[in-house]
Amino acid sequence: MLPRDAIDATAATRGRYGTNRLPEGDRAPAAVLRPASTAEVETIVRLANLHRIPLYPISTGENSGLGLRSPSDRACAVVDLGAKMKRILEVDETLGYAVIEPGVSYRALYEELERRGHPLMMDTTSGPPDGGIVGNTLDKGAGYTPYFDHFGMSCGLEVVLGNGRVLRTADGALPGSHTWHLSKYGYGPFLDGLFLQSNFGIVTRLGVWLMPRPPVIRSFFFLYPDDGDLAEIMERVRPLKQNNVVPTLLKVTSDLYGLGTVATHPGAAVDGSVAPLSDDDRRALRAEHGLGAWCVSGAFYGASEAAVAPLIERARAHFEASGRAHYVPHEEALEHPAHRIHVDTFSGRPTESELALLDWRPGAGAMWFLPATPVVGAIADH
Repeated sequence: MLPRDAIDATAATRGRYGTNRLPEGDRAPAAVLRPASTAEVETIVRLANLHRIPLYPISTGENSGLGLRSPSDRACAVVDLGAKMKRILEVDETLGYAVIEPGVSYRALYEELERRGHPLMMDTTSGPPDGGIVGNTLDKGAGYTPYFDHFGMSCGLEVVLGNGRVLRTADGALPGSHTWHLSKYGYGPFLDGLFLQSNFGIVTRLGVWLMPRPPVIRSFFFLYPDDGDLAEIMERVRPLKQNNVVPTLLKVTSDLYGLGTVATHPGAAVDGSVAPLSDDDRRALRAEHGLGAWCVSGAFYGASEAAVAPLIERARAHFEASGRAHYVPHEEALEHPAHRIHVDTFSGRPTESELALLDWRPGAGAMWFLPATPVVGAIADH
């Protein structure tokens, strides 16, 4: 049996959970279920099987560009794991990992590490601080530090399978194991990947690896003036990552990404225009807000300022060789909202600044478009 407050089929709640920013519009679920434990998730799955009710699990439901909490079908009951299952079960400062439930957000884990004096640093997205770590990991999400691969830096799942049974992956299947969240591949076949972007089970617990926080973090930025500089950027980024010169990801972001965090579409307030900006408009806005057509950013970590300084100089020599790039130092970037987003993410600090992109055209929707390209200039610029 489930407690009465775990089930909500009121019109108001269904309408709230159906809200999204996608083109097809809102899609209310049949009901909302809020379990408080793995045992209650087991009960939900068994009852759903009995009554043939499709389930749509969410962690915190904050992915604004991919549907929020709205289910894929109106017949689904949303299983809101984040409503009650939001405990940080363990933080091991010696071995560098945390164990969390699906409702734990990036903000919550950051604040817990802050309470402990920041001995460890988590990787975060540039998206909502209240986004769920478990949900992002299962959706193949990524961040920007050396621990950017969120699934790669996870270890050990607890999963309620479609028949209501509980599976513990990695060494979690071994009674009394001390390495459940340390030994990723464990005993026998590796099963964790089955639960990424799939409907094979509901994850109720996850181990997350955390890196020691470096004493010094210094970012760097290079602004390029023209759209056509993308090919050169790709050729300069590739060897730095292939040779592991820069420990973070190297982010290459466009002027529209930067503008969306500090401004709104100039026509939106005047006549509600949805027309793309002209090249002249973009150049004018870049000049107004101190941005380039492209921005390349990354960061170095070190034991001291003296240790990091030569690395920054090496990056400057590399990117400035053609005369196309304008260097923006760490201290200046901290004062620029469009650059501060990147400083925060390289530092493992959740940021709300990217949410301003949702108001580029106030009142409009939002849908992420996620392209991929080999890091080869001629292909990326094609």
